[in-house]
Amino acid sequence: MQTLLQRDSLANRVVAVIVSIVITAGLMPAVGVGSAWAASVPFTASVGGDEVDAADIALDAGAYAYTPWGGSASKYDLYTVTVPEGTAEVALDFGGAARIVYAYDKDGNYVDACGSFDSTVGEASAPVALGDDPVFAYVQNPYNADWTGGELLYVVTFEVEEAADPDPDPATDDDSDQALNAGAYTSAKATTIVDNLSKRFADGGADEAIDNMTVSAAFALHAEGLGSSIDASAVAASLAQAEADDPYFSAGTLAKYVLALNAAGADCTAVEVGGTTRNLAQELIDGIGDASNVSVWSAVYLLPALDAVAADETDLANALVGVITASQNSAGLFGGDWADAQTTAQAVMALQGHGQDAVVANAKSAILGMQQSDGGFAYTQGGGSNIEATAACVVALSALGTDCAQVKSATGSTPLDYLVAVADTTLDGYNEATNGSEPATSAEALLALVAYKGFASTGAAFNAYIDVMAVDDGGDDGDADDSADDADDDTDDDSDAVANQSSKKASTAATGDGVAGASMSAIALAAVCAAVVARRRMQRL
Repeated sequence: MQTLLQRDSLANRVVAVIVSIVITAGLMPAVGVGSAWAASVPFTASVGGDEVDAADIALDAGAYAYTPWGGSASKYDLYTVTVPEGTAEVALDFGGAARIVYAYDKDGNYVDACGSFDSTVGEASAPVALGDDPVFAYVQNPYNADWTGGELLYVVTFEVEEAADPDPDPATDDDSDQALNAGAYTSAKATTIVDNLSKRFADGGADEAIDNMTVSAAFALHAEGLGSSIDASAVAASLAQAEADDPYFSAGTLAKYVLALNAAGADCTAVEVGGTTRNLAQELIDGIGDASNVSVWSAVYLLPALDAVAADETDLANALVGVITASQNSAGLFGGDWADAQTTAQAVMALQGHGQDAVVANAKSAILGMQQSDGGFAYTQGGGSNIEATAACVVALSALGTDCAQVKSATGSTPLDYLVAVADTTLDGYNEATNGSEPATSAEALLALVAYKGFASTGAAFNAYIDVMAVDDGGDDGDADDSADDADDDTDDDSDAVANQSSKKASTAATGDGVAGASMSAIALAAVCAAVVARRRMQRL
């Protein structure tokens, strides 16, 4: 679920303590014990004033694990509430008991306080906002005046039940409209979207303060050869603010800031954050520990960050590879019992260069199997197209040398068609298509369109995490109808595609490219030099 990243008021600064319980690299919503209908549920759930039937609330006893910073993993009951399609908010009622509730996403990122409450008093009910991605509501006891207490009692998540199509007649169903996406992508429209979004996330833009939600924009700017346009000081300020809001800041979240700073050309061994010069590379290593408590959702960021700023930590990298590969299910998707296409695409990116060809090949097949008739990719099996999942899949497929202009649904629509079709009519964002954090959605879409542009400009695999495009000569940006005839048709060997990448591409240097203030020509020169020195295997989506 996509949710707005909102801050608690200073008066309610419990957000910092809220989850000594959770935001760590060890957030692991592992549901492997099998769900059972909850015989006695400690809350009721209502949608639009109508109470959810008890039969629609499932209990996975002891299935949700969290690890406090420096502590050991503990497990709590996880309740899954099934709600109707289109539900935007669910009200939880605790039968008169005072509770405080905070929402987190599947990556362990704090989303928002559920309602307005005094954290030392609590409320007998709490509204939980839903979006496109999973949300986990942490139900706690109120804190004491000295900030003791606040015990986590249980966790509630939500599953949206899709409504059945009342009229399966193909002449009137949604597929006839979705077919209109075919041909929506043109290089002109894609270029306009890329230019507009790049300006938003570059220095001086409305979203220049790139954070853990918009790290994909940093990858995109770097891949365009615009790494120097990233405001590293704004990124560092975002990091300082995030840490101030939550002292139990996770290694997985730190990894995203490290990746953004690295893309900006910053030396991550000496970054000024809040007036203090810090070695974020070492902090990242220390935060990972032995990786035993790291979740796959953190690992897909930690591994590429480690590759970027601490490539000599091979044992730790191998441990993270193990965390990621262990989460692949029998269908080829990553995330274990919570597997989804977006995490799978991120895993594909993270595993590039780590000797996991067979695992990645299975993941690619699984991704392709998630395509919908409108050209997009579903987030989870059985769901409809999702912007973030589609964008992540385009990035991963482009890194594997697959031509996304040839990845067509039965209606002839491609994921590129979908990403262009759902953009705002002004081609400068995705406000009309998202009900959550629009900057996060736009960052993902920007990276996807840049990744495809990189692929189309060479006809070879393009890793948008580390590759830098050669000088833009103003030529074709990869119109779907003009794609190279010899591009991957999904039957080529991915390892060959990666091996044949153009020598014009370059990788991000281990602690930044050192050209944060350089001109565009200097960036290109530095990129070529970097390619000679070392080709990082830095990947992630």
